[in-house]
Amino acid sequence: SMLAAYIKVCRAVQVAHDHSIIHRDLKPGNILLRKDGEPYVTDFGLGKALSTQSSLSVTGSVIGTPVFMSPEQAAGDHDSIDTVSDVYALGATLYALVTGRAPFDSKNPSTILLEVATEEPLPPRKVEPGIPPEVEAIVLKAMEKKKANRYPSADQMADDLQRFLD
Repeated sequence: SMLAAYIKVCRAVQVAHDHSIIHRDLKPGNILLRKDGEPYVTDFGLGKALSTQSSLSVTGSVIGTPVFMSPEQAAGDHDSIDTVSDVYALGATLYALVTGRAPFDSKNPSTILLEVATEEPLPPRKVEPGIPPEVEAIVLKAMEKKKANRYPSADQMADDLQRFLD
């Protein structure tokens, strides 16, 4: 199932975190599925770039994908970007996978940054009523604005998804 594959994605991100690697650009396009359904997390390329560059270049383009990035990343607060920022992106990506749309979908990147930083996403079940309430709760916990309210680790998000599947 898609959720079973996504648990593996969370576990893979945890392995990176255990090796002090933060992905910083988790999104649906960076999760590849093999023909046998085995997921791969790709494109760890932003990890180093973000430690040396500010989030906004002269042109105002943001490093990372605004619609899936954490509020602290969208706000350009680089000192607070950590593994829990990736947990947010795991939640935002799962949101897109279960609803079929991004959590914020303005066409204007600066509007998206503002929404990510300040607004709550439409609850997944308002977009797609068939989503189980437990899955909606997991997505919204991962996507909490305040880092302290999110899952403290990708593993703990995976554990909740596994409990739901079991």
